[in-house]
Amino acid sequence: MFGRVTALGCASEICRQICRKVTTRIVVDIASRATMMNAVQLVQTMKTCTNVTNHCWQNNSEASGLLLLRNHPPLCQVNVSRQFASKATSKFARRVKKETFDRYLGLDPSRLQHGFEEVTELQDADESVKRIFSLEFAKGSEIRKVLEADTLGQVGVDQAEIGFTNFLVTNIAKLTAAIRNLAPHMERFPRDKSNKRQLMMMIDRRRKFIKILLRRNFDLANELLDKLNLEYTPPPRYNRRVTRRALEKKTLVQQAIQERRIAMWEFTGKLKEEQLREIAKLKKELGMELTEDEMGRLGQDGM
Repeated sequence: MFGRVTALGCASEICRQICRKVTTRIVVDIASRATMMNAVQLVQTMKTCTNVTNHCWQNNSEASGLLLLRNHPPLCQVNVSRQFASKATSKFARRVKKETFDRYLGLDPSRLQHGFEEVTELQDADESVKRIFSLEFAKGSEIRKVLEADTLGQVGVDQAEIGFTNFLVTNIAKLTAAIRNLAPHMERFPRDKSNKRQLMMMIDRRRKFIKILLRRNFDLANELLDKLNLEYTPPPRYNRRVTRRALEKKTLVQQAIQERRIAMWEFTGKLKEEQLREIAKLKKELGMELTEDEMGRLGQDGM
């Protein structure tokens, strides 16, 4: 089609663009209707395509109305189905690892809740009744109480004892139970900012208590760390960025402090000497016995 228009020398740039658009739409229309039309209809459509082309290179001024010809069959839009990659079918989709969450934190689900171990009525009760009062039907707070009681029993803390060392050991054990209770939740939901902040605060508080306990009783602190299976890691030191201005300022401050110390030392010495001299004068006026140092000070003054 384009070859015929070019050979006759009537093809302008506008004509080429319009022919290209028309031909593309007609070819798409033919391809979409090829399965539904017989041979006669197919030949008719090809003739229509040729007539449109002839009209295009003969009447360039009416090229804008090419798509509105009455003898041209209506064009139908072809919807091409595309197979887009989805999360379920794509081979590059991220595979979510299914992990089993231990709700009981390593405790036996058939174990009774905290406070019901010493109830005598439950000892002879039915298994279904014991199951209702077990950790299987308990809330998270009840499971945490049992874990905290086990941790305190593992450490061997006497809560009735009064003392700062016992206070440190008790709080370290309680914070350890709370941290181990909250850690699985943060592994499942790492974007939970509120609980993450609480977890970091508890870890810092426990580290502070361990640091104080190491200073007060080193052997007891190491024994406690072994029982709780912990390892004390001191917080990292804050390293300030060294700049030229900071170094100059630090040097100037140190020099000023040194000069102030020297001046204060000299002033203190002079003041002390004047006070001793005044004491010697007062003792001489009162007729009291003077020491050799006091006599030397009075001799320097010409008295």
